[in-house]
Amino acid sequence: MSITFSPEPGAPTGFRVGCSCEDNQGPVFGTYADAEAFYTKHDLLNTTIPEVLVGCEYLGQEGYCEMGHCFIKATFAEDAPKLNMANGNAIVVLEALGLLGEVTDTAFGPVPDACGSMDAESFLGRVLAAEVMSVGDPGTETETVAEKGRATMVMCGRSEGYVDTKLSALREIALWAQAHEVAVVWG
Repeated sequence: MSITFSPEPGAPTGFRVGCSCEDNQGPVFGTYADAEAFYTKHDLLNTTIPEVLVGCEYLGQEGYCEMGHCFIKATFAEDAPKLNMANGNAIVVLEALGLLGEVTDTAFGPVPDACGSMDAESFLGRVLAAEVMSVGDPGTETETVAEKGRATMVMCGRSEGYVDTKLSALREIALWAQAHEVAVVWG
């Protein structure tokens, strides 16, 4: 599981019909209704056609994407910066920003609320404050928990300076969001 930080997306510029592969270059339509009509006309829930699989990384011998069915995905004018981190690492960064939400007790133990949004200026202020107050992240060691007859769990740790590196990336996200007059979101 992971948490992604990014500028709030603006309005879509189109709607792509294709598979779930990152580099998919299926056809783009100006409206969702047009994309949906194409999808329905070609019965893309049950079949596929070559033009929707351009750029497919997992094209199987039968002419299907092995990752699953085709779908409709919104496209945007400009690729905004984003940062994805493992939950544990993101929680440490959220703590440095003073943004870790309320902790809820669950059957699996305490779980902090790690989702939110904030206007770009306020988020940038928190990032800059966290950078100034940082005393350096010493990182953590990798831990392995193994019990006979159970799955082995490996917590990969965090490299020295990890938080500072991620704060720098978050500063870029905040500046991009500020320039485009959108909020920063995470979750």
